[in-house]
Amino acid sequence: MPFPENDDIQSEHFDVAASDWPAWGGPKPCRMAYGSGNPMDLDRKNPRRAPLLHKAGDGPFFLGYQIHSDHSSGMETAWRNRLQPQVYRSVPRRHFPLHFRSNMSSILNFCQYSPWYLASVDFSLNPEPIELQGVRRENHFLFARLNQIPDSARRGEIFNDYMSVKFHLHEWAAYPEKAGRSLRNNYLRFLRGWGIGSNSLSGAVLKRWVESRFGIPPTFHCNKLDRSDPSSYERYWIDHMKGSALTSALFSQFDLVYEYCQYELALRECESNKLVLYRGTHDPEEYTLIGRNHDREICVRLNNLSSFTSNRERAWEFGSTVWRTHVPKCKIFFYSGLLPDSLLKGEDEYLVIGGDFWVTPLLF
Repeated sequence: MPFPENDDIQSEHFDVAASDWPAWGGPKPCRMAYGSGNPMDLDRKNPRRAPLLHKAGDGPFFLGYQIHSDHSSGMETAWRNRLQPQVYRSVPRRHFPLHFRSNMSSILNFCQYSPWYLASVDFSLNPEPIELQGVRRENHFLFARLNQIPDSARRGEIFNDYMSVKFHLHEWAAYPEKAGRSLRNNYLRFLRGWGIGSNSLSGAVLKRWVESRFGIPPTFHCNKLDRSDPSSYERYWIDHMKGSALTSALFSQFDLVYEYCQYELALRECESNKLVLYRGTHDPEEYTLIGRNHDREICVRLNNLSSFTSNRERAWEFGSTVWRTHVPKCKIFFYSGLLPDSLLKGEDEYLVIGGDFWVTPLLF
């Protein structure tokens, strides 16, 4: 069994054979230290140090569960998800730098990898497909239909029609004013809002979606966000709340946009699981510098959602410094040309889920 019967055992992580996981008998209540920062810090009676989790491969395994919690007292009562448990390979969290562990991950997310691993350089260099929990399964009819259509433009039209019907977006005129506004404030409007400015209300909502689904918090919104200074988050949270007001299942719409983007990227005839993209910036000194190497590359911490372009020349229009980097396809949320609407097409733009990346500053 993944959790030993002896509750006094204190261990960095537990290694169990992959064949052991079906023996798990069902959900049981566990305890987690309030504010510990790790949803797998679990024990039936006492808090326990936890591992860094990522997808199972060769070697030892760990049983991972998504956690639901309610703030009932000084301790959180956490419950293992009643869905089928997933098997992960465990890696001690101590292998990651202290500044990364404390500042670059949230407690929970909605995918199969831990937040601190998704935001790490290791994941950027060796990416694996990301699946938002339950989105593909819930909408399998859509993807089955898309498999029958060879034309990408037509697939985009089918996707927009599906979103309109699923979320009743086309029925806004039939509802009272406020209800109708919530339907018109849909994924298309927020993507257009990002094109106007990443520090807008739309930008705050999109950054909050990334934080919710992947566990990667923003580092900048109108000003640099510092966890040791709660006041730096004031504008971000105000914009997020204003932008989220009068919306209908907006984050679920973004979930489908991400999965559809991954579906289209997988159809591209490209052997690599990365794309070469460029980012122009006027203030490179404002980014957190993680490290350097002898190939003129620097490791920087990007905002949890950042704009890139596939056009090297166009990147110079957005800053006196241009970085080139290899972006994993699984970290691309949206790109120009994905949908038939003229969204972000003027700049050949890609919206990239952030974290730590190795980038190369270009001279020309």
